[in-house]
Amino acid sequence: SHVNHRLRLNAILRKGENLTSGLSLIHSGEWGSHTGVADSTLGSNGSGNLNDGTKNGVLDTQNMILVNRAWGAWKYSNLVNFQFGRIGLEIGDGTVFSENDWDQFPISHDGMIINWEVNFGRFQFFTIKTNEYGPGFISHDAERNLYGVSLDIKSIPEWIKILNAHFIQVVKDETGTGLASSPPYLAGAKVNEQRVGATLSGDRGRFLYRLSGAYVFGQGTTQSASTQTNLNISEYMMDSSLGFIWNSSQSFKSTLGFHFDSGSKDLSTEQVHAYESLYYDSHLYGGFMDVIRWGNLTSSNIALSYTPAEDIEIGLTYFYFTRSVSSDLTAASGASASFTQFGPEYKSLTASPSATELGHEIDLSYKKTFDGGLKFQGVVAGFLPGSALKNATDPKQDRIIFEYFIQANIDF
Repeated sequence: SHVNHRLRLNAILRKGENLTSGLSLIHSGEWGSHTGVADSTLGSNGSGNLNDGTKNGVLDTQNMILVNRAWGAWKYSNLVNFQFGRIGLEIGDGTVFSENDWDQFPISHDGMIINWEVNFGRFQFFTIKTNEYGPGFISHDAERNLYGVSLDIKSIPEWIKILNAHFIQVVKDETGTGLASSPPYLAGAKVNEQRVGATLSGDRGRFLYRLSGAYVFGQGTTQSASTQTNLNISEYMMDSSLGFIWNSSQSFKSTLGFHFDSGSKDLSTEQVHAYESLYYDSHLYGGFMDVIRWGNLTSSNIALSYTPAEDIEIGLTYFYFTRSVSSDLTAASGASASFTQFGPEYKSLTASPSATELGHEIDLSYKKTFDGGLKFQGVVAGFLPGSALKNATDPKQDRIIFEYFIQANIDF
């Protein structure tokens, strides 16, 4: 078993009405010392601590306080403000950009955001430098940058809560040769791609609805010593849900959800169709266990929510996961291989190249808000591997995997 904890401290500093800065510090670690084991052996789990009572491994990230956010903001006017530094970004319903605040290390970006309020909505212009690779195969200063704009429309009917559209330009220098056989397929390629998407959500009477979609298109180039290969990028994603409120007090709700994104049937061609997501809210749209990630994925879910009091919410969600294209995985000559859709906790599991059923997940959650601002959430979740993950040489893949999750937040 593994027990991890996280402590996060946020601070906001203000100078007058126009200048603001923010800092978010995180300590996160796994309980127990790997005494006498170098970090190079166990990665982030290796402590290098001298004994089980001395947390003095100077190379251990579990002994460090990390800077998750560090930003400054300038209010230019009542309509325009700038934010720059190490920042977080949310777009629409979180199917493309989300901060994933629940994670041990919430998503952060190095860049700048310009917020511009207009009569009919709000524009967000942003530029983000995601990677600084250094010398590449061709590029001497290889890097990956995102340039985007998001528009939230406010002049809308009452039954629409979110109407958002976005456009993102991704520019990446070449850092390697060839097309990777697993996500990210374009890891070493030179990429110039465009990403467009939209979200519509709201409620009408007792019905709740949400529809999000994204399309990715562009070109990529890989270079070897004697050959240049031009790649055509065409990927898409759709995520939707329909809910119903069963009583007038709105204490009991049920929701049906469906997700589909594209996969590549033949990785040996110059056509890249496997959807590569950016920073979506993986707990909300993929389950608390983080077992299955978006990309060549078809999934459905049913969620039940009961609120017996204003400060208590109980939820039960079932997910069913399948591959959109069975051949889209890391495999050679039909052999099983590491299944790259799996989240960070389960990368060792393997997948069959011929089956599509990935598995089932059930999440039971409990949320409670206490006096004084303390918010508590507890989750019990289980994942049962499907036929695509059955492996006679690895019996653990046939058993249910359980995970327990507790989170408490308080504002000072």
